[in-house]
Amino acid sequence: MVNGIIMTVLTIESISDIKTKSMSCVRLTIYFLMALLGNLIFGYQSVISMAGGIAIGIIVLIYGLITKEGIGYGDGIMFMCLGTVLGASQNLRLLFLSLICATAAGCIYALVLKKGMKTEIPFIPCILCSYIFMTALRVFV
Repeated sequence: MVNGIIMTVLTIESISDIKTKSMSCVRLTIYFLMALLGNLIFGYQSVISMAGGIAIGIIVLIYGLITKEGIGYGDGIMFMCLGTVLGASQNLRLLFLSLICATAAGCIYALVLKKGMKTEIPFIPCILCSYIFMTALRVFV
């Protein structure tokens, strides 16, 4: 159930990120509050793990602030939402895999599509691909 909700949210935001290169703050706030409330009610993660997962999102937000949106603020908020449900360790894995996916996408952009280094790459689709990969590993391993 939770995996389906996360994949639905990531799919909706991937489409938005690809089409508009932005995400709705209202939707992200709703996702965060739903994830927080759902975790407090159903107890997917301990409060400490949830706080660690949110902290990872905050670190991504701070990095976006320092780099003047080298990674978007919406991406950091999305990691805060995901960290609420996934917890610190799974959220950190997801961030790592998402960065690898974004690197691969950047190589494709540069080598195949002949795009420059300043080309913006939508990051939420990388998060979605990485989450699907993580979920598949849990199912098949």
